[in-house]
Order: sequence, then structure tokens, then C-alpha cells
Amino acid sequence: MGAEALLRWRRDGGELVSPDIFIPVAERHQLMGQVTDKVLALLARDAAPFLRDHPDFYIAINLSAEDFNRADLPGRLHECVVNMGVRRGALHVEATERVFMDQDLVKRNLKA
Repeated sequence: MGAEALLRWRRDGGELVSPDIFIPVAERHQLMGQVTDKVLALLARDAAPFLRDHPDFYIAINLSAEDFNRADLPGRLHECVVNMGVRRGALHVEATERVFMDQDLVKRNLKA
């Protein structure tokens, strides 16, 4: 059993900005790595105790092609899991379909 971590952006005035608006902008400006880093930080802050108390549960995060094309992806994910003190299976990753990927690098990252 698991859940998916979804990022939402609330402006100072309380207005919600849809991911359909801010994710494409982040992709266009090669900011998805920073978005993913924020999601991992929030996940570690908010979900680590729950995941430690419920070892059969997992949380999935969406990764962009930019994320999968980064050579440091496996290390970033491993570091997050270690810092959270949870088992590796507690974090699932899903690939978004918006952008084409470097297949060789993605294969290496998925294996790692």
C-alpha cells in the first residue's frame, strides 16, 4: 500500500497555482532538479516518521526526464532514503511523460 507525493504551490495570498502551470515552466527553464530536491526535502521532513512506523508503506514521487538524465540521481535518492532512515522500497519513483529521455543514462540510473 502506498501514496503519491504531489507538489502544490500556494501563493502568499492563499491562491493555489496548478501544477499544470508551474511544472511546464520549471521544465522549460531546466528547474526540475530543484523542484525534485524540494519534493525530497519535504518528503523527508513530513513523511519519514510515518514511513519508519509503517515499513510496508511506500510513497511515490514523480521524476521528470531532466531528473532521470542527471548522473547523480541514484545518489540523491539513496541519500534521501538513508537520511530518512527508511528501507529503499519506501520510496518509489515514477517517470513523467512530458520530455524525451537519454535512454542509456536512464537505464543506468534505473539499475542503480
